[in-house]
Amino acid sequence: DVLDHFEKIRSKKIKIPKEAFALAIRACRPLDLGKKAFLLVQDAHSRKLILSQTDYAAAISTCAKQPNGWKDALSLVKTMRLKKIPMTKQAYGSGIFACRSGKQCKLAIDLLIEMKQKGFIPNTAVYSKAILACADAGNSSEALALVAEMKREGIPRTEASYNAAIHACATGGEWGAAIRLLDIMKGDGIPPNLVSYNSAITACANGGAWKQSLQLLEGVRRQGMQPDAFTYSAAITALDRSKRWREALVLMEMMKKDNVPPTQVTYCAAIHACAGGGLLPKASRFLNEMVEAGIEPNLHTYSAIIHVCT
Repeated sequence: DVLDHFEKIRSKKIKIPKEAFALAIRACRPLDLGKKAFLLVQDAHSRKLILSQTDYAAAISTCAKQPNGWKDALSLVKTMRLKKIPMTKQAYGSGIFACRSGKQCKLAIDLLIEMKQKGFIPNTAVYSKAILACADAGNSSEALALVAEMKREGIPRTEASYNAAIHACATGGEWGAAIRLLDIMKGDGIPPNLVSYNSAITACANGGAWKQSLQLLEGVRRQGMQPDAFTYSAAITALDRSKRWREALVLMEMMKKDNVPPTQVTYCAAIHACAGGGLLPKASRFLNEMVEAGIEPNLHTYSAIIHVCT
């Protein structure tokens, strides 16, 4: 085992060549040892060893794949830029991937621009991660600008890239843009899936467009798909926020008829909707159902119950 052998050498406190560090860093990748790869780079630095651009790229890629490795990945990106070590296409792609995990919209865009300036052509996957980085950071305008850039640059737009863009619309409550993207998807011959519709309905919920949320829910059925708990929860939330409590309660019944178990989010939105109609008995019934289903009420749930009582 490369890593075991490396550790035996390191324990002897002898001079270790940079080639040995390079092999150890690469060995971390198939084992998903992001933190170890990062620490190996740090150790090499402390020994005044100069690692290659591919060594850095391997470490960045390994760190970026870890759930909490984005900070280490972006720290290595920063080191490469400070030391003026030329970044590889892989390093740029992995850095942008890490930006998504860390919600680093500006850095994702900077890396994308720099990547192109260096003569590398970002592919659909890289653009999708940059779009998601902006979406998760709440910067829907930048995310949508990246979608438009993909079209200008002739980068193929896929289901994943469209869904990333619609997700961006959801975070910003830009329901009109979300619906337009659904239409553009269809025009490109890419049928929107349930994820696409769920994000678009969430955009309606965040943008106060309750009528459009119901139209999209109906669109899910027309496309031959079964609405899931997320679909119903988003639509009920849209109705609750627009004080359409009657329609929200109708959807709760439809959800049960479709054998779709309500979630914590669904119950919370439904209970809050009951406040609009002063329906304390109904709200109490939902709370009891929730507990019986083994779903733990949270602070939002109890706040909704208090709201019904006031």
